[in-house]
Amino acid sequence: MSLTHRITEMTEDPFGLSAAGHRCFHCGEFLQDPAVMWNGNDGQRIYLHGPCVETWVLVILRDALELKYSGRSCWNQAQATGLTA
Repeated sequence: MSLTHRITEMTEDPFGLSAAGHRCFHCGEFLQDPAVMWNGNDGQRIYLHGPCVETWVLVILRDALELKYSGRSCWNQAQATGLTA
């Protein structure tokens, strides 16, 4: 996970990343910096708003728990641990 930078800040760090012009992977709205960027194994990048990261991570964790419990709903376990989104 990386934070993106404004283009004007990139003069000090020419390898910095900007999310400007990209869409949020979760909500689809256009992004401004700062935002969060993740690199996939195949080099593909996804960008997210900060608040969307919080929601998205919780949903992914809930899905992972459902896989762990072999497809049985783990809604009760997620509620008990505060992972409902």
